[in-house]
Amino acid sequence: MKKETLLKLIAWERNYLRDYDVTSTARLFQDLIDSGEVQDMGDWYKDTAGQLISMGICHRPILKVIK
Repeated sequence: MKKETLLKLIAWERNYLRDYDVTSTARLFQDLIDSGEVQDMGDWYKDTAGQLISMGICHRPILKVIK
């Protein structure tokens, strides 16, 4: 996991415990989904990402063709 991602997770978790914000949660998880990093994380993160996708809050990553 990238250091930048770890710092984002720590900041999000601290904020999550104090004042839950749907927008920041959706943004964080979409970044994790797009980068593919969520696949290397624990089950809670994977399950949450899956639930956010199924609810339409997040979307599956868009694959880009590079030539």
